[in-house]
Amino acid sequence: MAEIPCQYPGCEFKANNASEAIAIAMFNSHLLSHQGRQANEPPAQKLPPIQRPEIRQDINDEDWVTFLAEWEHFKRCTSISEDRVADHLYMCCERTLARLLIREDPEIISKGENEMKSAIKRLAVIKVATSVRRTNLLASKQNHGETFREFYANVKAAALTCNFVVKCPNICCAELPKVDFTSSVIKDVLIAGIADNDIRKDILGIADLDDKSDKDIVALVEAKEMAMNAYNSTSTLGTTAGAAGVSNYRKESKAVVDKIDQSLKAKLNLKGKCDKCKKDIALYRRFPSGKINRTPFKLCIKCHRDNNQIPNIDSNTPSCQNSNDSSSVSGFFIGSLEDDVDSEMGVPIGEEITVEPDIAAIKNVVLNHHIFTPDGWKRASNLAHPTLQLQISTNSNDFENFKMPYAPNKLML
Repeated sequence: MAEIPCQYPGCEFKANNASEAIAIAMFNSHLLSHQGRQANEPPAQKLPPIQRPEIRQDINDEDWVTFLAEWEHFKRCTSISEDRVADHLYMCCERTLARLLIREDPEIISKGENEMKSAIKRLAVIKVATSVRRTNLLASKQNHGETFREFYANVKAAALTCNFVVKCPNICCAELPKVDFTSSVIKDVLIAGIADNDIRKDILGIADLDDKSDKDIVALVEAKEMAMNAYNSTSTLGTTAGAAGVSNYRKESKAVVDKIDQSLKAKLNLKGKCDKCKKDIALYRRFPSGKINRTPFKLCIKCHRDNNQIPNIDSNTPSCQNSNDSSSVSGFFIGSLEDDVDSEMGVPIGEEITVEPDIAAIKNVVLNHHIFTPDGWKRASNLAHPTLQLQISTNSNDFENFKMPYAPNKLML
């Protein structure tokens, strides 16, 4: 009996028949099923090419360690023959660095991968003392806005170049390799470099902190950072809502103020007639203080002054009375000048706007002597300052223009 097994991987079919020709036909028919299955399968996607790592001149030890890791990854993912490894390593160099390699040793490529690595490190890596690298590492701090995982990656890359190894001085350990304590240093630097003071206090308060590894510290700090970011986001939303409320309140207040201004303008534009001379007058006026009259004007300025004449001053009255009357006259005169802004402006009956100056309160003012020094203005010894004497008197022509009795008055300032 003829028996033909299927050679397709994972297939256990066997073509069995007494006739060899029939067994071959059965086997060929079975192969068609495998071909149909392959036709129905989706085509495999072409993988993108892997880029060679690049290295430039004047790099530090951390960049050199990173380049070596990327180079080993590139070799593992590409099928490079042993005689072409040095050529690909040479193509990883920047143009300036590649020229320096060739100028130093034209046969460097033919010497192999290890010799090429030594030459690249000698020309590209800046030599820094180990003590300097350790000092910079111990002074590392987490920057504002930098995640703790990024800070951990930077610290670990710098620590790998600091050669944190020690040889046991005992004779029994003479044959043993050096002890690497890089992870302990990384852990101490991470804890000391936490940017947030509250998180650092929480980490230092952990009971079994000495038993934690550097990766455990990263996990703890990241959890606290996520909780703090979530809390700050919630607080920010609340603050934004409050700010929106304040903004709406300000908008509403501004709308109310605009409405009041519009009504005030409409009130100031109202016109009327003088009850005596029938002349057009403004019923309301805004005073220098910003206020307006409560009751509308009924008379113009001229009619108001005709109805409110100041009585004649008797020369036989006591001097104090003369002084008071003179003050009243001068106050009315000043008030009249202040009100005489528009000849069409009216004044309500019985309402007078007068300004009575307190002459006794006017005194000579002497300024203290100050000088400007590098520390600012400082008071110095008083010096004799010039004084100015002013004499103010009334003019009879002004009284005649206002049809008022003349009251001579002199003020010395």
